[in-house]
Amino acid sequence: MKAFRISKNMTQQILAMHSGLNRSTIRDLENGKSLNMLSMIQVFRSLDLLSKLEVLLPETTNSPVVASQKIKRQRVKLSKKDK
Repeated sequence: MKAFRISKNMTQQILAMHSGLNRSTIRDLENGKSLNMLSMIQVFRSLDLLSKLEVLLPETTNSPVVASQKIKRQRVKLSKKDK
């Protein structure tokens, strides 16, 4: 992250202002500390790196949740003999 920030000629303070985060959050990110996903997206957006993030995310069209929603549940009706 630090290299991308420097390549954009930004200080930690400027990146923090553009992303809406604290400078200490940017420092922690550059030092390898964990960061929540929303903050990470804000930093990526500020550095024009959202397209790089999209490469890491899987396609949603093959999601098991989406596939399960397409299958309609059916009730089994028992006959009088089966009861």
